Amino acid sequence: MKKYYQYILAGLMLVSTVACKKSMELDIPNPNEPDESNFWQTANDALLGVNAVYGNFYRNGAPYSRWLPFYMDVRSDDGYSTSPWNELRSIGALNITQYSFEVNFDTWGHHWRGVYRANQVLSRVPAINMDAALRERYLGEAKFLRALYYYDLITIWGNIPLILEPSTPSDKPAQATQAAVWAQIEKDLSEAAVALPPSYSGDDIGRATRGAAYALLGRAHLQQRKYQETINDLQWLISGPGQAIYNLTAKYED
Repeated sequence: MKKYYQYILAGLMLVSTVACKKSMELDIPNPNEPDESNFWQTANDALLGVNAVYGNFYRNGAPYSRWLPFYMDVRSDDGYSTSPWNELRSIGALNITQYSFEVNFDTWGHHWRGVYRANQVLSRVPAINMDAALRERYLGEAKFLRALYYYDLITIWGNIPLILEPSTPSDKPAQATQAAVWAQIEKDLSEAAVALPPSYSGDDIGRATRGAAYALLGRAHLQQRKYQETINDLQWLISGPGQAIYNLTAKYED
């Protein structure tokens, strides 16, 4: 009987070893699935990469369509929260530190996902053999979008990391100074304003424009109380070349 149990134990160990070996053999990357090392090859890859930075706005439940207006309104003089949800009322009190709260969790993660995707574009697209003018436009779009994500992050949380290269799950970035983050926002937007066209046509309507870059740059300077710089930025829109391109809606309710 003892030998019988020994045979059973040996058989189970053999089956377990074979199963583990098969599991290890199956745990390999899918050769048909693109990754960072083989994706960035063509102009269309560059386009898809930039579109992914925009696409972060539209994913299901994205804070830009759900929570970001709430963050902006309840922290201003325009609105306040009467929600029985204590965590939502805390946002109005400028207490946005509870990471386990889904609104803070989603908004934080959503913005860093956008920064990561923009960093991929800025890191990979310069090496792609494609039309130089189009490449510069794509890079300008990525810089504008990265600046926008960082603008939201710093105005909501204040002290944040400053990540300018594609990150990995093992990275543990330290906080940067707010001055360094604002300087990068200004740099990205200044360069985007040069690279981006004033307007688009057809399917490209809705992409970042030169006017959007100047407007956000002015807002960033205004947030820092750099009033003369704000005037300089917005003059392009109000009395400069942008005056003939952009205008306010005739009816406010529209």
